[in-house]
Amino acid sequence: MRAFLLSLLILIAAGPGARAQDADPNDGIRRFINGTWQLVFREAVKDNPDGIKTVATTITIVLRYDGTRTITQSVQLDDQPPVQQPGVTNDYYRVDEVDGTKFTLTTWGEDGAAQVTNRFRTGADTMQLEGNEAVYQRVAGSAETAPSPLPPQRDVPGGAPPAPPPPAPAMASMGDAQAHQFMVGVWTASLTYNGATIDSQFEYRASGEVVGYQTVTQNGQPKRYDITGAYTTVATGANSFRLTFFVAGQQPVSTELQVVDQNTLYNKADNYQAKRVQ
Repeated sequence: MRAFLLSLLILIAAGPGARAQDADPNDGIRRFINGTWQLVFREAVKDNPDGIKTVATTITIVLRYDGTRTITQSVQLDDQPPVQQPGVTNDYYRVDEVDGTKFTLTTWGEDGAAQVTNRFRTGADTMQLEGNEAVYQRVAGSAETAPSPLPPQRDVPGGAPPAPPPPAPAMASMGDAQAHQFMVGVWTASLTYNGATIDSQFEYRASGEVVGYQTVTQNGQPKRYDITGAYTTVATGANSFRLTFFVAGQQPVSTELQVVDQNTLYNKADNYQAKRVQ
């Protein structure tokens, strides 16, 4: 049975944070985005007369449930204490979930001009801008206690948020990193095999970990198997990749997967589809 289960693990992926069924479809992403986030840029300095070797610039962004956003910036030279730069940005924001991993962040200031960016979750406390490798890290313990229910989001001045920028053409040039990024998310699948029904759900994390379970129902008797392991992805085509699953004490299991759309994977060899949890 163990080997049988391993052969089915690749049906289903899972990623950071499956969204609960909230009254507002954006409640889950609002809870995720809340808190203090930092983005750090480091660069080496050559031939500096003062002997400075590195400069680290930290951008700190605070996102609150009341819809306000504050941005500050500090600079650190080598191991000296960081120095906050003059100027603080205070404006407003709203978030709108796209597909459970991706979301848009719309911001606007006193002039009412709105800007929208595509972003995606890469972990429980990390996120990235689409098309940018820089990682935002949430400061530990910075999230506010979520009120229940959450207060309504602010509306962008002048009406609905502007249309998000077009997504990056990832499928046309999928590499190993793009395949890994695509796998991050919660996926499910259900199928029948030799008279047994197998329902699966797994969380494939940006860290390379995978956690989930399979429920095997045979003769009307369900049995759940909790599974923890690791995974890797290797691009095999413009929109296909090989997923390899590792469980301690077991042989690795690989499968070829085809990207049908942002929320669907297809295994041609075994003729099944896996669906991303919305």
